[in-house]
Amino acid sequence: KALCAETVKHLMKDDRSLNAIKVAKRYGMYRADENKLNNAAAAAYTAAYVAATADAASDATSDAAVYTAAYAAAKKQNQLATAEICRKILSKHVFRLINKNQ
Repeated sequence: KALCAETVKHLMKDDRSLNAIKVAKRYGMYRADENKLNNAAAAAYTAAYVAATADAASDATSDAAVYTAAYAAAKKQNQLATAEICRKILSKHVFRLINKNQ
């Protein structure tokens, strides 16, 4: 999940969100405990809520059609990138299990 989140890191402006990715990666490598992960996640959710509230206010004055088209294109591109990350990780895991059972 942290690797997928990194694909949109360039859009994150709040350090709490960036820190959550770092902590999630450390957690995935057994270098952070669940308490640290939960604290970082809670801080990132707060940052996301604040950003969404600000975006909602600014969207009221923006060109919705242009925004919607750009959002759809970016979403599709990100879905492809995260799917590739999942394929790599899951493929490695599946092949490890197959080799282990042979």
